[in-house]
Amino acid sequence: MDYETLAQDLVELDDEFQPVTVCIYWRDFNLGRHMPFAERGLRIVSAGHRADPAFLFRFLHICRLHRYASSNELGSHICYSVKAGCSFFFLRTKAQPSYTAEPEALRLHFFPSSSEHESSLRELFSVPVKEPTTEQMNTVDYYLGADYLKSPSELRQQLRQFELHDRLGFFTHR
Repeated sequence: MDYETLAQDLVELDDEFQPVTVCIYWRDFNLGRHMPFAERGLRIVSAGHRADPAFLFRFLHICRLHRYASSNELGSHICYSVKAGCSFFFLRTKAQPSYTAEPEALRLHFFPSSSEHESSLRELFSVPVKEPTTEQMNTVDYYLGADYLKSPSELRQQLRQFELHDRLGFFTHR
């Protein structure tokens, strides 16, 4: 990633999007990739390591402190930031990511997309809006599987059923 260009593009965003807070992954921070942002006076935060059980809660907390979220890449951060109440948009920047991992590893690691899905998402979130649109919310709900969520009582009932089946030996391998 050309972090210098990305940092400069963030500084040049309209006043409505200022001040900018940069949420950077812990590893990128350790590698000093936050420096172009810090040198321009941008606030730096991190949700920590993705394997940390509090990672997602920290990320959602960071999002809830802001009106807008932006990125130049696809990822689950789009869905989480919108559900946290941010209006998400793709940043128009000349800074483009480059990947050094094997294509299969990238496919498994990143947001599942095809060129059709990617272009659709980029179009849907191409322009900043004051609040997420109904279409944006519906798209986010689709990717998050919101139609499959259970109420707390339904989930408790299902867990009790599984516990009973486990005690009765339904889940033991023979």
